[in-house]
Amino acid sequence: MVRLELNMTGSEIEAIVDTLEECISDLNMEIADTEQMEYREELKNKRVTIRKFINLLKEKELATNN
Repeated sequence: MVRLELNMTGSEIEAIVDTLEECISDLNMEIADTEQMEYREELKNKRVTIRKFINLLKEKELATNN
């Protein structure tokens, strides 16, 4: 595990979250169009990882706003 510390404003966090959510949308389309099960599972795992990161960023954004 890697520990990473970033200093970002709420608007910077929001921009990153928006971008990552667009990536999730693209991944959903890619998953739906992929016939190879192994590749589909890789994409699903990537989507889970991105969602976890989005949730972490949103938690930090809430903490920043309070």
